[in-house]
Amino acid sequence: MIKKLPESLNDGKKRWELYDDVEYDAFWKDWDQKIQDKLEKYLISRMLPKRGLRVIDVGCGHGRLFNCYKDRFHTVILFDGSINLLKKALNEYGKSRDNVFFVAGDVNFLPFKEASFDCVLMIRVLQHLFDVEISFREIHRVMSRAGEFIFSYHNKQNAHRILNWFLGKETDNPFSKKSKEVSPALISHHPTYIKKELYEAGFQHPYYLGAVFIKQIAKLSENISGRSIPGSHWARFMGKLRLAPWMIGKTSAIKRLQLIPGLKLTDILVCPTCRVSVHYIPGTYLCPSCDRKFYTREGILDFRPY
Repeated sequence: MIKKLPESLNDGKKRWELYDDVEYDAFWKDWDQKIQDKLEKYLISRMLPKRGLRVIDVGCGHGRLFNCYKDRFHTVILFDGSINLLKKALNEYGKSRDNVFFVAGDVNFLPFKEASFDCVLMIRVLQHLFDVEISFREIHRVMSRAGEFIFSYHNKQNAHRILNWFLGKETDNPFSKKSKEVSPALISHHPTYIKKELYEAGFQHPYYLGAVFIKQIAKLSENISGRSIPGSHWARFMGKLRLAPWMIGKTSAIKRLQLIPGLKLTDILVCPTCRVSVHYIPGTYLCPSCDRKFYTREGILDFRPY
């Protein structure tokens, strides 16, 4: 049987190994997930800036969202902890483009200088993190002034959980601000908690779209016309009320640093632990501070911190 999602966050693996034995692309082939995938891509495409210099897709997986941003930025970086998923993304999207780079690493130790990106995308990552404050601070560090951060999380306060709680089918209070692992490897966060952590990390108040569709309506609209995107018409309403199970947010960084100029990857790469600029030797990046070497293997830069 194909393993489509991680089964536990506490199986002794390192953070970036969570998806190494998972066929994540297979998860999106079920009918329900195909509709969700189409909806999320539509909403994210609406939120992304039309043009920019550099974008990084943190937790890119197999490159599911690549087509949303591939033609909008001069430099595109797909970043993930899983080498296996990055290989799939590379084989699918990277071989014909010289402005796309694939980097393996940890979201809490990003191997990039301050103000490296004018857009950061982090979709379906926060659901695996209890320590979102660390990740938010790190995302903020690598963003430039007025840079845009587009993210998503599983909403603890969604309408379905609220109804089940009132009916006595749900024991955990959906109005509690404390994050909760609602199913194996799925952490649900409260909007107020996310807002607080974003603000403390240096971000503005987020704007939301809610990613949710009704199955019966989706099937009906699919039979009538394949052009409509189920859930897109009430995404703004569900985002404003914070009632959708999946919230897609957009915010800007409050900081003074301008975007780092330059078109080369070496203009922004640093050691993930020392944060010192690395020296490039063919096939290898060397940290002059700790002498650690980071290798390029089969087109993937391995900057995992330990």
